[in-house]
Amino acid sequence: FLFQVWRGYRDIIDVDVLPSDAVDVYGQEAEGTSWIKTDHCQYQKGTYESSGVKSWKGGTCFPLWDANGYNATSCLEACESLGQSKCTAANVVPLTNPPNVVDFLADTVNIPRSIIKGSGDEPNTDCTASYMIEKYPQATAKNDTLVCYGLLPNEDTSNEEVDDPWTIIDNDPQDPIFYSTCYRQGTAWEFVGNVACPKCEGANASVVPWRYGGSCISCDEVARVKQLTNVEVPWWDIRGECEVC
Repeated sequence: FLFQVWRGYRDIIDVDVLPSDAVDVYGQEAEGTSWIKTDHCQYQKGTYESSGVKSWKGGTCFPLWDANGYNATSCLEACESLGQSKCTAANVVPLTNPPNVVDFLADTVNIPRSIIKGSGDEPNTDCTASYMIEKYPQATAKNDTLVCYGLLPNEDTSNEEVDDPWTIIDNDPQDPIFYSTCYRQGTAWEFVGNVACPKCEGANASVVPWRYGGSCISCDEVARVKQLTNVEVPWWDIRGECEVC
């Protein structure tokens, strides 16, 4: 990354260092969807439209757990299939909050529910803990299951010039948002004619801290999170004992 500061203005540019000279330096817009992943992030309730995904009907929510490698591909593809008028982002949130979450937020889970009129207020959706427990008993038994669902951000909830519609809490394991990940669609970009750069794609090259507030993750976890691809989300295994990584 290249960090720039000029007369109070700041910006960061992602730079790829190629094995040889670049033919296409600036690149061009490409077909397809590019997903931008942000850890410790949620679109909170009230910042997105449920109508964008057909009132969260069955098949809207996808469990992510160790058996499927916490891979969000199916969830993101389902969002893409709806089109950008109905779905442009996704939340990945805990199905049930980890024990580290503070008591008054322990039961606060950001999973949408669909109520169908005339149905006795029973949710007609798979976006509920009871449904996930029934359909995926092995996934819910360990309390380390995440749920991914597409959404349409509400543009009226933020000032796009200074605010983002999503919320990031990256240093407080007592908050449910810490354990969440959010995605948003971006413009796909391609560089034509450049030499291949395997190190520019795939694994996450960013710095992963080992300490979060007064808690930590293990050095093995730090190494594991660094190797996750863009469609794989982390499960943050927080512990009280710390080791400098």
